[in-house]
Amino acid sequence: MSASLLPRRADTAPGFPPARELLAIFSSALGVAVLFWAPLLLGGPLHGHDWSTHHFHYFDWVRQSFTAYGAVPLYMADAWVTPNFLANAEAPTFGPLAWLLLVLPTGVYVKLLLVVFTALGLAGGWLLARDLGGAPPVAAFASGVFAFGGFFASHLAVGHHWAMGAWLLPGLVWLVRRAALGSDAALVAAAALNAFTILGGQHQPFVWQNLLLGALALLWALRVRAWFPLLRVGLLVLLSAGLGAVKLVPLWIEFANYAPEARIQGLPAGSLVASLLARGQTPERLDPAIVLEWGAGWWEYAFYLGPLAFALVALGLAAARSAWELALVGAFFVVLAVEPSPLWRLIEDFPVLRSQRCPARFLVLGLFGLVFAAVPGLERLRRLAARRAPQRAAALAWSIAALVCLDLWVESRPWQAAATGPAIARRDHRPRPEEVRAPGAAARLVAFAPNRLVYAVDAVAPARFVLPLRSGADEWSVEGAGASAEDGWLVIEVPPGAREVVLRYRPRGLVLGAVVSAASVLVCAGFLLRRRRA
Repeated sequence: MSASLLPRRADTAPGFPPARELLAIFSSALGVAVLFWAPLLLGGPLHGHDWSTHHFHYFDWVRQSFTAYGAVPLYMADAWVTPNFLANAEAPTFGPLAWLLLVLPTGVYVKLLLVVFTALGLAGGWLLARDLGGAPPVAAFASGVFAFGGFFASHLAVGHHWAMGAWLLPGLVWLVRRAALGSDAALVAAAALNAFTILGGQHQPFVWQNLLLGALALLWALRVRAWFPLLRVGLLVLLSAGLGAVKLVPLWIEFANYAPEARIQGLPAGSLVASLLARGQTPERLDPAIVLEWGAGWWEYAFYLGPLAFALVALGLAAARSAWELALVGAFFVVLAVEPSPLWRLIEDFPVLRSQRCPARFLVLGLFGLVFAAVPGLERLRRLAARRAPQRAAALAWSIAALVCLDLWVESRPWQAAATGPAIARRDHRPRPEEVRAPGAAARLVAFAPNRLVYAVDAVAPARFVLPLRSGADEWSVEGAGASAEDGWLVIEVPPGAREVVLRYRPRGLVLGAVVSAASVLVCAGFLLRRRRA
């Protein structure tokens, strides 16, 4: 970043734009996002790939729990990876707009999220590019290249709803700059935005953005030879973790030793050009250098920018005299993403990093850093052109930004078409089978709610049932029977006779996480009150 963007003093926080200006920026971004995603929005119900197998059902289970049972779902019997829905990294239970599921159909809600997060990416990109000195057409170019890039179209086409969280990166960096320079309001806003990423089930971007913010803070501290960037960003991360603790604590307990064996190949260096520049990319695309395993497809390697955008980013980087921190961080993540990457082999088994199944995804962080690092250089070139012919230069700059966005829209069309189809059949998410038998006995599910089950048991002799509930006995409160666990399944033991067995689910870490989150809300409120009194 430029010297003015990373000053040496910690008490020089830049102000926020007026509320009216911020509203105008976000409103414009919403309109552009609707236009970009119109084929998907109007193309019919979400369908196919991970939408059909599980991710649509995660959103629908939250809606069912809210509307039919008046409960926050903590357990989902047929969820992938873990039925502990609170600890499920992709569960969208506590997203900032989840309350809208009380009134909106599931598909409408997911499409609304798509538009809102795209608008946040555009608005955040605009604000960050303006902070970097970019004039409006340069800011429009940078925000459009990032927000409409192939990464988002490809991942969302196949149901990777968690990818939406990466749209928050530009806005987070914009806020973190102000937070590090002393703004408590920016600190709280960045912490909330960061926490909502994990609370909304966007686990991968939550890891990525904290890695990127930490790297930027370290480079900033080295540049100015002061501790304040690391201290303030460290405080931001702590506040984020505290706000998200209601999910993070159970998640950490559930997955502390998680290291997926189903790891996916990184992006071969020889395929990088095709990923960035090749037209006509679709989910069915094949590359002889890539072995598709564990359900992976070309969507893991689709990062289309287009020839014009790529050339302009390269030109901007060459002309830039600042923003080297962003460029360096971007280059670092490009190296992680591209195979063979000895750097990734060195760190892939580190805590947290070992949760990353596909290093190619790091390329979105690399492109973020490089695209915005190019802004000062592009602005320099725009000013040189404007000296000779201001009106022509302005018209050309806006035309280029529009042309790049149009190209990205055209290339997103196959992906958007792949995301829709016949309506996905709803599920009731009851444990199956609903009746479990043992010699001379039967247990039948007679009452069902997200976190409470009732089995009617009839036994002529002492009986033992292995219920279709994939959790340890310590997570279930059982009334009317003894409980234990066997190979990860809940077991109940009952004496002879007829009775009802009531099971209530409470995941480990729920109370601790809720207490920490509540305390963190109070701490954030304290920061805001301190700002008002000051």
